[in-house]
Amino acid sequence: MKPMCYPSEPKRYTSWDAVPLVLTLTECCRLLGKTEPTIRRWLEQGVLPGTKIGGAWMIRREAVENLLK
Repeated sequence: MKPMCYPSEPKRYTSWDAVPLVLTLTECCRLLGKTEPTIRRWLEQGVLPGTKIGGAWMIRREAVENLLK
């Protein structure tokens, strides 16, 4: 019988220094506590600066910090 696989817990950061310099869309959603459609809309509208690389959004930690200020 195969062991069941459970999704791992999202990473919890204890400080901004522990947050990666570049975040994926999923990481950004978890960090901000928002849904993917919301973050995508912010990226497309320019509310949150990001870059699309090979179809995947990449968001700089600095951009998230500025959004929270």
